[in-house]
Amino acid sequence: MRISDNRRWLVVLAGLMLLGAAFYPAAAKKKPKPVYVIVGKVKSTTNRILGDRKLTVRVGGRSWMLHVQKNARIVHAGRPVSVHNIDLGTWVKATGPQIGKTRQRTDRLDIIGTHGSYKKSKVYKADQAAGYAIVLK
Repeated sequence: MRISDNRRWLVVLAGLMLLGAAFYPAAAKKKPKPVYVIVGKVKSTTNRILGDRKLTVRVGGRSWMLHVQKNARIVHAGRPVSVHNIDLGTWVKATGPQIGKTRQRTDRLDIIGTHGSYKKSKVYKADQAAGYAIVLK
């Protein structure tokens, strides 16, 4: 019985795939990324013309880049708003997985408002008045 060249390559390829899965099981199972809640002050806003949906937020002494997803829920006082209507200096609360050292894929963005609104809000922490980033999961 003779195996054609095409079938021989398929058998070799299948064997290599099985061998790779045996030696690299971590590649098959990705570790879930930690979900962060970030509260901070907007330092740079999006660019509507370029279709950019990135915000830079100052959290304590660090800057975080928020990659706001197209399907992200963005609310202010219970009403949906556009990511492009967020002004500099606005306090926000962002929720989503971390995708870099100080980068987040934002799935939900709550607009808190001015610094006075932030100090009166439920997310304000007196010991972390300049903002904070905490891990949920």
